[in-house]
Amino acid sequence: MVKEAANKETPPLISHSIEISIKNLFYKIIHKVGEISKSLADKIKKHLKTDVEDMGIMLEKNRLLHSRPQRKENYNQALRVEEMKQVAHVLDEAKDVYIDTEKENIIFAFEDIQDNTKINKIVVEPNYKVKKFGITNAILTFSKVLKEGFSKENYKEVTR
Repeated sequence: MVKEAANKETPPLISHSIEISIKNLFYKIIHKVGEISKSLADKIKKHLKTDVEDMGIMLEKNRLLHSRPQRKENYNQALRVEEMKQVAHVLDEAKDVYIDTEKENIIFAFEDIQDNTKINKIVVEPNYKVKKFGITNAILTFSKVLKEGFSKENYKEVTR
């Protein structure tokens, strides 16, 4: 009887529902990876005319998957694993912080140690609503861009 049950296939509708539930559970995981300082929050308010409602910077697992090197290397934008491990430190110690006044995001930039023609950036959306969590500041993506293409026209440079 047990052998018989083990050999039966799960009906497609149930199988699909289980798969969706597992994916939803996997994607809902969120981690705090940094904080916005009071001085940076004041600069955000000055440039974006909005208060930062939460000082934490969160990273959802689906955003991490979106930025994984295997996916981003197709666009020549992949951060190396060593660079991704630096994210928390970069958020806390970033020297190059910009506010994108067009998209209303915060850009944390740091040098690419292996390629001086590129710059790494971490894009954070302030006051992002996370379902079942509330308002926070969320990392949207990590990417690598050419320094010459790093448009500072819409960026207001701020320092911590």
